[in-house]
Amino acid sequence: MDAHATPSDAGPWADLCRVAQRFVLMLDAATLIHSVTVLDARQGVRPAAASRRCMGERLAALLPAGHAESLVEAVHQSLASDLPVRCEALPVTAGEVWVCTLSPMLCTAGDARVCCLCEAVNSDALTAERSAATVTAQRLEEGMAYAHMGWFERDLATEMSIGSASLAQIYGLPNSTGPWHADDIRALMLPDDVEQHRRSVANGLLTTTNDTEARSVRYRIQRPDGEIRYLEVRYRNLVEHERPRASGFVLDVTETALAAQEFQGYRDWLELAVESAGIVLWERNLRTGALRTSPNWARFYGLSEPDTDWTFETFLAQLMPEDSTVLRDAQEALLSSGKPYAPMFRVRDAKGVIRQLRSAATLVRAEDGTPVRLVGCTWDTTAEASAEAARLLSDDRLSQIARLVPGMVFQFRQRADGQFDMPYASEGIRQIFGATPSEVQRSAQPVLAMIHRADLDEVQRQLQVSAETLQPWHRNSGCRGARDRSAGSRVTPILPARQTARSSGTGIWSTSRIGARKRSGSGKARRG
Repeated sequence: MDAHATPSDAGPWADLCRVAQRFVLMLDAATLIHSVTVLDARQGVRPAAASRRCMGERLAALLPAGHAESLVEAVHQSLASDLPVRCEALPVTAGEVWVCTLSPMLCTAGDARVCCLCEAVNSDALTAERSAATVTAQRLEEGMAYAHMGWFERDLATEMSIGSASLAQIYGLPNSTGPWHADDIRALMLPDDVEQHRRSVANGLLTTTNDTEARSVRYRIQRPDGEIRYLEVRYRNLVEHERPRASGFVLDVTETALAAQEFQGYRDWLELAVESAGIVLWERNLRTGALRTSPNWARFYGLSEPDTDWTFETFLAQLMPEDSTVLRDAQEALLSSGKPYAPMFRVRDAKGVIRQLRSAATLVRAEDGTPVRLVGCTWDTTAEASAEAARLLSDDRLSQIARLVPGMVFQFRQRADGQFDMPYASEGIRQIFGATPSEVQRSAQPVLAMIHRADLDEVQRQLQVSAETLQPWHRNSGCRGARDRSAGSRVTPILPARQTARSSGTGIWSTSRIGARKRSGSGKARRG
């Protein structure tokens, strides 16, 4: 119907529109006018006569046919939905557009009435209002499409929905204006996610009051083009006139969901690496004392998870009493002088086993330089500490035995650069060669310098032959010393020496004993 059609200038309705700018009609279901109330009369006129002429008339008798049909339909729609309805299909009078708002009412007699508020609106102003509303709606729709979201409203009893065009884009629905049935949506869902959607609808049907907080449900769909999308629905279940419905927004969270899955994958790998490496990661808040750790902390320390927050103080209670100050001292040294945080301490687990641990951490400061957090890791050094203790004990025993062996026990090595050193030599080297074990660890020159010059070339030649053939080396050579002794030794290459000689050019000789005896003959020392 053309809202700008001009009716006859005669008749009760035209007279009422000429004397009033706003008036109220009280109508029944048959659109019979029971009362007319003029709210705003035009200046210099008395509307009473025009009002009385309209009372007792039906709308069809007062308005042109097309306008009457639109208004009657609006009355019936308002009564059926029990909601206000706006109608703009009234006749235009003197350049003014009449807008009618109908609101259902229940009278004391129990019959339904409709309150019809009619207002004269300047046609230019109404056009501007409609244009502004259209622009606002378009911008809202564009904004939702850009944000990958759309609004919807669903009747939970019939499962029929209406919504924005952006909602149809999210689901890939061919009908961009709706309405849609819930089966249209469920047909797109992945099978594993259909049931939770059914439960959310069923819960809505049980709702008897309006939700005070928003609900949320997530599911996946496969759009008609085959693309899998992750959606999150945020909505509220509402009850109006004993009819449940759901109203809210659908957000496409595919990128966020995929990023979260990738992040979780990296986190799982990190937890696996941490568990496999036998370490625990931690972060200590220096202001509050709160301690945040990796998930494997309870297994690492052999403890059960505490009921209260896991703090630095509760952790200190697990330390051996004599080590209780180690961590505090290490922290104070880090804060005061910047000394690296690397304390070693012991804990006793739930089974009573004492374990040796070591930590390393980095200090994190706020923008103003204030220390705020200590981030680090702790690992178990019990096996290494036990092995080191066993090694030291073994070395001590070997040293004691070597002191009882006449002469000296040593290891002689030719490096890849052709130089010689002695990684190990017993204390007997002092008596025979006048050198200390530490002196010959870097270079065997102090020993080679003691060999008589006449024998040195032959010694080096035989060492070279032994290195090339990996055959035992035996040589009696004279040496210069405090008591002018000559020494003989039998040197045997160990098995790893053969392998090392081939890969890096080094050779190793070891001996269990080298003795010293006086040279026969004139008894005079040979000069080098």
